[in-house]
Amino acid sequence: MGTSVKDLEYLLKKVLGLERDEKGDHIHYGLIVNGRPVAKTKLSHSWRGNTEISDQMLSLMAKQMRCSNKMWKALLLGNATKEDYFRELLANGYISQEEFDNLCGKK
Repeated sequence: MGTSVKDLEYLLKKVLGLERDEKGDHIHYGLIVNGRPVAKTKLSHSWRGNTEISDQMLSLMAKQMRCSNKMWKALLLGNATKEDYFRELLANGYISQEEFDNLCGKK
């Protein structure tokens, strides 16, 4: 069994706390840090509940979310935490140490 839309939406909203925007032909989710977009992805309005998302689409989403495929899949499986994801963003220069600390509730 692959990743469902329900799994993905749970990750985006509840685990990572991304902002949701339903304007247009897709549902957009974005990670906004200090007023600037750091990562974003989108879902089609036609995707419903248990619809499985292909590995190819998950790979594209990982790229949009600025993380490795390995990290993205680990997040979806519950084998990585939001802190692990933010640590990868920090290591790749997408966020600062101060932003990492704020995102992880360390300050």
